[in-house]
Amino acid sequence: MSELLTTETLPPEILTYTGQTERLTYPLRQGYASSVALLECERGYLVVKRSIGPRFGAMLQREYQILNILSLYTTLLVPHPYLFLEKSGTNWLVMDWLPGVPMRERLVGETNSLRRDLIIESFGKTLAEIHATNLTPGLLNTRDNWLDRKLETAAVNLADNFTRSDATAALLEELKKDRPAPITQTLIHGDYTIDNVLVLRNEVSAIIDWSTGAWGDPRYDLRAAIRPVPLLFEPSRDQAAFFSGYGQSSLTPADNDFFFKLHLFF
Repeated sequence: MSELLTTETLPPEILTYTGQTERLTYPLRQGYASSVALLECERGYLVVKRSIGPRFGAMLQREYQILNILSLYTTLLVPHPYLFLEKSGTNWLVMDWLPGVPMRERLVGETNSLRRDLIIESFGKTLAEIHATNLTPGLLNTRDNWLDRKLETAAVNLADNFTRSDATAALLEELKKDRPAPITQTLIHGDYTIDNVLVLRNEVSAIIDWSTGAWGDPRYDLRAAIRPVPLLFEPSRDQAAFFSGYGQSSLTPADNDFFFKLHLFF
């Protein structure tokens, strides 16, 4: 778990940009890849994100690049990035704060089934908007086929013991042999889960954590979005609400199984 940020740990370059900081809070769960803090400062409310080491630093730099593109060329609900800094093996990103609470937190506390349906429907509708975004693939510096690159990265993660426990060399070989038929690639989030979407008043208010955004296979996002977790997306009603917002599913049972297994490597 990453350590919490404090004003003492912020680089002077960030403090110069933000001005006087009145308060730091930690509205989101801290992860292994980064630490996140909300700053109340002279510029208003800003989010600061820190990653340490080359692997996580590269992810944060990628997120900065993607947020720049999405902020400039789309109307998606993403934070605008203001400052990226690499210093002594640590990378820093300063960006907009967007209101809302993580969807997981919002749903767990929602007892009204109709409001729950509205939230999940908005979750599906927002993913459809991502996949329908008219964006030149070259802006994301993509090459060849997304699934080829994803399987290459899966092999690297496996070699580095950077996977879930169920990920094995035999499973990776199975995935390479049983690839699904290709479909049209779109803009994808790459980790579209209930932890990376914020909700305000029963609607999605922000989409965060874009380090794995790419021009890729939309089925990967779909499988992540409807992954069953305790009390969420286990009832068929939840999936019905999601696809009411998203539209027709492009996931076959075989695709669902393939992308579930692929997720184990990330």
